[in-house]
Amino acid sequence: MSTEEEFDPLSLLTPASNLSSENKVKVEEEERSLYRLLRWHKANVENVQALIDKYPDELMKRDGRYDVKYLPLHTALMYHASVEVVLLLIKVYPEAARVDNALHLAIQRNRSKRDNLLSVVKALLDVYPEGVKERYDGRLPLASSLQMGGTDDEVLALLAAYPQAAADKQADLSDSDNPDAESETLQKGDPLLLLSGNKPAKVAPPLPLHYAITEMRSQKVLKALLDAYPDAAKEKMKDGSLPIEVCAKNKASEGFMLALYKADPKTRVEGLLPLGRVLNDGSSDEVVLAVLQAFPEAASATFSTKCDVLILPLHIAHEDECSDKVKKALIDAYPVAQEKENPFETSLLLHKLLEDTSPDEDVLQDLIEKYPDAVGKRGRDGRRPLHIALVHKASQDVIMMLFHKYPQAGKERMEDGRLPIEVCAERNMSKDLMLSLLEDDMPVSIKDGTPIEHNGSWFICVSSNTEGATGAVRQILSEDKVMRLVIKDLNFFCDHINALADVRDAEDRTALSLAAKGPRAVIYEQLYLCGRYKLSDSPPEHRTATSVILRAEDYGDQSDYDAIFEEADDGNGKLDRKELKAITVKIGLDPDLFLKGSKESDESISKEEFVGICKRQLGDGPRKVVIKLMKNKDHWKRERRAREENNLSQKYVVSTLPNAPSDTEIADAVKEGKGGLKTIQDKFLKDIVLGKYAIVMPSGPRNLLQIYHQEQPNIDAVRDMLTQVFKAVKHLHEKKLMHGDIKMLNIIRIGIDNKLRLIDFDASARIVPSGGEEESFAGVKFSSAILPPEMIERIETEEQLEKFKKYWKSESDEDLKKKVEPKLYKKQGT
Repeated sequence: MSTEEEFDPLSLLTPASNLSSENKVKVEEEERSLYRLLRWHKANVENVQALIDKYPDELMKRDGRYDVKYLPLHTALMYHASVEVVLLLIKVYPEAARVDNALHLAIQRNRSKRDNLLSVVKALLDVYPEGVKERYDGRLPLASSLQMGGTDDEVLALLAAYPQAAADKQADLSDSDNPDAESETLQKGDPLLLLSGNKPAKVAPPLPLHYAITEMRSQKVLKALLDAYPDAAKEKMKDGSLPIEVCAKNKASEGFMLALYKADPKTRVEGLLPLGRVLNDGSSDEVVLAVLQAFPEAASATFSTKCDVLILPLHIAHEDECSDKVKKALIDAYPVAQEKENPFETSLLLHKLLEDTSPDEDVLQDLIEKYPDAVGKRGRDGRRPLHIALVHKASQDVIMMLFHKYPQAGKERMEDGRLPIEVCAERNMSKDLMLSLLEDDMPVSIKDGTPIEHNGSWFICVSSNTEGATGAVRQILSEDKVMRLVIKDLNFFCDHINALADVRDAEDRTALSLAAKGPRAVIYEQLYLCGRYKLSDSPPEHRTATSVILRAEDYGDQSDYDAIFEEADDGNGKLDRKELKAITVKIGLDPDLFLKGSKESDESISKEEFVGICKRQLGDGPRKVVIKLMKNKDHWKRERRAREENNLSQKYVVSTLPNAPSDTEIADAVKEGKGGLKTIQDKFLKDIVLGKYAIVMPSGPRNLLQIYHQEQPNIDAVRDMLTQVFKAVKHLHEKKLMHGDIKMLNIIRIGIDNKLRLIDFDASARIVPSGGEEESFAGVKFSSAILPPEMIERIETEEQLEKFKKYWKSESDEDLKKKVEPKLYKKQGT
């Protein structure tokens, strides 16, 4: 059928003569169906009128497709029949407009198919004026039209039909206990849902004016809604803002802003009355005078509540050089204003001068001496002099002077939400200035380290990597050793370094996690041993009268494995055995560990594999280490010499780590109890004095004694472990070195390959011919519970006993004397 041909709904039906008798009744029903015609979207005025003329009762029949049975008018609106068809249905059966929210249905037609329905809305209002007062899902038609994008004319027509709707507070569906639930009507198949293709809006502003402002409707609509209900200007919108605030941000017309001012001339917004706002904005004389006329008392009220001095509107008019007409009106409204001191000519001169990018410091000093309170006063825009100086990039001397005159300003946030110390950090200002600002706003008490109220200067300072910020952190964490000696209970912030490192911001981030490189290094100096070792808070791994072994994490050894690879690479993108050997000292791993782990080759390794193995073996973070602190210098030298002079393989021996702190650094830290040593001493080692000679090694999870007791290895595992030990001992002997203290505690398993290795070489001795120049002795240090037979001597005579006592008489080490004291030997059974 051609689209140009007139559509005849009856032409699609099968002639009754061709139907069986039982289907003739169905054909007759289809032939009479007005709903079928309207749903096909082919209806026009002519064929609808023809069907109505033939079957007039169809107008009153309800469609059975939904639980709620709708009339043809509603079906026409649902299926977007033409305006002419809808108007025809209203005309021939006006009673349909009175039922089932016909007006709402017309308003909520799908936006994409929203033709000009103004005539339909007006026709529905004409036949049923009360429909404008009926609610659908808590909303009146006016609110529905605003929410569904109704035209200005449609909104204005609904408002004219029922002006009281402008004051109606609609139900706010977003605050429902179950905001995802559809209304009961929609659950039953409401056609309004089908029309829009979506659920009705869940967020309904309290008043039509508020919704119109949010949607930035035309000034004509806004003005009409405000005129219908002026008090809407005084009520807060859903986000807590007043209409005047939103309209000012949206650059509403001067005419509408004036209407808002006149509707609510007494409410302050951001400290300003409407009169203050129009003066501040430089509005026209007509607007200023109209606002003044609406609330003449504003002429005697302070210009802004943000100011700390009395600024009257007349003062603003003089300062901003308003017209004589405006000044006269302000004087007429409040004549006494002429007698009041104009702060712009006195205390606020300081504020004006600071707005100059290069204020004369001598003039500033004179002003402060003349008006000393001015440095702490908030000016016209609510800013203090310090904040103005920072915004206008005054010199550090000016900023320091203003801060010292009024330190409280350093704790207050500026107009943009930043603290003064943040601006100073961004400008890389001096350590002294940063320190002054920081000292006045620390997060913990210097007395006992307990948290105190603060504004966040500590977080800002530690997160800045400038020289000034780093210097300020270093200075705040320093201690005056002389003063500490003089004043017994004197406290410093460095005494509370743990609390300062762990203090948290509003997002629960610690100060240490926020710290930039420079300040972090300073915090590490105080927090960690030698500025890098975070000591475990558990008991020492091992302790004797002569040595203590502590577990720690090395925060100073977080290597850049990519950079290490690139530095050693000759340009081919791989490292061979020779290149790997050259960088072993930097990473503390044996080259064979890399080549055995490579999937590509036994002789070279790619950058990706190198970095991956480093991270797997050493970890992608602080390295786990042990620190052995020894009291006996000779034992310490012997252990270091054994490792350094014999080129011992890392496959058999736990090597010392490269790039450790100097001997002097460690000795000083031990002496002063820094980096947590004092806490460990007090908590676990009250009867032991820590040695100042240190050896730093990779951490092994367990020693052989722990493995034996905790893992209970089977015989095969024991054989394998003993084989590893024998190979390690053999390696030492091949290097002409005797360990001298082989025991289960001195054999540990290293996580990089889970193999056993030897530690503790302070009892080692060179294997050389007796009497030679390099003669070395075993037994200078030993474990009395584990000795080979050749190191045990039996005293048979009194003469031998006397010699023994004479030899050890001068020994001052009581622990050693007790270890070597002769034990009474008894034969079994005696």
